[in-house]
Amino acid sequence: MMSLIRVLPEDIINRIAAGEVVENPASVVKELVENSLDAQSSQIRVEIFAGGQQLIRIIDNGVGMGQDDAILSLERHATSKIRKFDDLFTLESMGFRGEALAAIASVSKMSITTALENSIGTQIEVEGGKILRVSPSARKKGTTIEVRSLFYNVPARKKFQKSSAINGAEVLRLITTFSLAYPHIAFELFHNDELVFSTSDTSKDDFKNALESRVCTILGEEVTSSSYFVDFTEDGYVLKGYIGNPLSTRHNRSGQYLFVHQRAVVSPLISYAVRDGFGTRLAEQRHPIYVIHLEIPKALIDVNVHPQKKEVRFRDENIMKQKVEKAIKQALGQKETSFIQRPIADIDFTAFSSFPGKSLSSNYIISSKPEVMSPQQTQFVLPRAQMQVVGLYKNYLFIEGASVADRISLPDRPNLSDVLIIVDLAAAFAQVLFTSLFTDSEKIGVQALLLPLSLQFSEIDASIVENHSKLFEELGIFLHATSKNSYMIDKAPALLEMDELSPLVYEIVDELRSFGKATSISQERKREIAMRASLSAKTHKRSFTQEEAVELFEKLLTTDSPYHCPQGKPTITGVYPHDIAESFFRRKKS
Repeated sequence: MMSLIRVLPEDIINRIAAGEVVENPASVVKELVENSLDAQSSQIRVEIFAGGQQLIRIIDNGVGMGQDDAILSLERHATSKIRKFDDLFTLESMGFRGEALAAIASVSKMSITTALENSIGTQIEVEGGKILRVSPSARKKGTTIEVRSLFYNVPARKKFQKSSAINGAEVLRLITTFSLAYPHIAFELFHNDELVFSTSDTSKDDFKNALESRVCTILGEEVTSSSYFVDFTEDGYVLKGYIGNPLSTRHNRSGQYLFVHQRAVVSPLISYAVRDGFGTRLAEQRHPIYVIHLEIPKALIDVNVHPQKKEVRFRDENIMKQKVEKAIKQALGQKETSFIQRPIADIDFTAFSSFPGKSLSSNYIISSKPEVMSPQQTQFVLPRAQMQVVGLYKNYLFIEGASVADRISLPDRPNLSDVLIIVDLAAAFAQVLFTSLFTDSEKIGVQALLLPLSLQFSEIDASIVENHSKLFEELGIFLHATSKNSYMIDKAPALLEMDELSPLVYEIVDELRSFGKATSISQERKREIAMRASLSAKTHKRSFTQEEAVELFEKLLTTDSPYHCPQGKPTITGVYPHDIAESFFRRKKS
């Protein structure tokens, strides 16, 4: 009887391995750049065409390879990094499994041109994992690897690749991360023959200045100028890098870079430790910006947790967390007086017979009927809808239900005649802003700024703003360049206050990074941007006068979904008198 189990051919084994190592063009670039770093390169140039689908070319000035090693590098599990099992726990190189080149070669058309110093170079051409020819080549010390027609022989994988713009954006994000991990190495990235990213020469700078230069290039001068340098050493733990000002935060972790022995990793433990180090300086639902390099004794860390080495495991997590918290607190403590937290004043129940700097609209009249909430409180009525505003407390507006019964309906409160309506103004503002941003600019209500707002961007973000200027105008934000990486906002949505404008723009740019250089944005993408902007506005601690609160409520009722904010939380609710009575442990007798 013929055996049903058989050993797979080598070419199929390589393609299966490629499924784990080679997910997209960015994963190919990652593996090849890591090889260049392990080869002690000081200059690495990356060229891609069509997001890397057509061509990926990596050029370095590393030590290079001789012909025998170059040929052997295409074999699976051929590596110069490991000699014995214990080497796995003391690795200093980026890669070690010896699978990358073989896996990439199996799903592409590859050429390797490499040379040792003062030696004749070697060129190897490979197609689908099979070596076609080996020939001598003239080249200076270093290696050039070209990967063409990625996934040409794996149609199923090729079919599900993302667009060139998105793939290009992922490669850009990858190279910027490498440049932060290795601040003394020069990087260049070209996409379709256009230079999209390059670093200045920092080879002679000390670590602090070299990293500062990279942080400025990638995160922008505004972040860098107000950041804090961390320099902490204790019990073999070394932590260096930059942390952002507690007032310069993001609503996600996109501004957080962690490197353990120069390897970019993700660690929730470290992320929470940094946040705990900031303590109460951070606003709720905001995340600090940081670029942190961490070195600890190799015996206390395991990098073999994740197949792509994106995660690490610490032997003693409690000690690790304590060290990071202490380092952050020390760095912030050295410049504690360089920033001032702005407290948000509470707004009590109050009578609003007039408003500072603004007369009450003639659409409102003063009711002579006194209110239980305050003997002195004045009540406002809109004749059009007879809306009776009871009062304002913090960011909540209170309205008599009977006065708006013909304009709103609450499923759990069918009879509004005896209901106190409560409007969550933060959620209402998020819904109104989302609706405005998700429409044409003519409907947004744009106003010229009395004092134009100046914004500083990193080189990458400045190019994003330039490429998406039309989108910003559709969102009611009009920017123009004033100098390199500097923009001025002349007009903005009337809904927004000045201190809300710059965080909103930075949030939009943060979202646009994933789109690459695509200049046209689908409605679904635009909806995502509006959603993110509204969330940012919702978390911003904004206060309202009673007149502004009433106006906001009126605008809320004109939206398509006035009862929920874009994140699905209610904007309007109501309470019966007996709901209030129950809080005092008494119920009205029936």
